[in-house]
Amino acid sequence: MSKVSTPTAAVVGALVAAARNRIGMSQLDLAHKIGLSGEDAGAAISRLESGVQEPRLDKLIRISNALKVPLESLLPD
Repeated sequence: MSKVSTPTAAVVGALVAAARNRIGMSQLDLAHKIGLSGEDAGAAISRLESGVQEPRLDKLIRISNALKVPLESLLPD
């Protein structure tokens, strides 16, 4: 079953990717920092960044903490 990207998910994903790339962190490193593990950990971040998966608020908070950015910087205007 494939998921369809929503405009909000796409924007959040792009903001996460930009913040992650700014500090030179890999998707797998981010996944590990927010508590994801296993073979699919990096792919989970890829799905989020591409807008395929809309993150829950608790995951977005963990991401903002891992990237050391304000939560608001990962949300659309």
